[in-house]
Amino acid sequence: MKTKKPLHFYEVTMTDTFGGEANFSWRIKEKIEASSEMAAITIFKKLNSLGRHRKIYDSGDEVRVDLVGSALCIFCSRLYVCEKCGEEGN
Repeated sequence: MKTKKPLHFYEVTMTDTFGGEANFSWRIKEKIEASSEMAAITIFKKLNSLGRHRKIYDSGDEVRVDLVGSALCIFCSRLYVCEKCGEEGN
């Protein structure tokens, strides 16, 4: 029997790129509950009808994937909840 991973909230942001770097001239941001960064990105891609991704950059605090055939990238970072006050933050 498999045990389920605990779910956490992730902030997932999609933006355009210019010269391979994130441009942020516009962005779409979602808060998604998932078991990992890659699971949150997969849910985000399904919600926004996006295709495959090719590169994965993991800095430890944030994951970035670039989408195939477009000048778009997606960032994902875990949202932490303060145990004292219940406020969210990175």
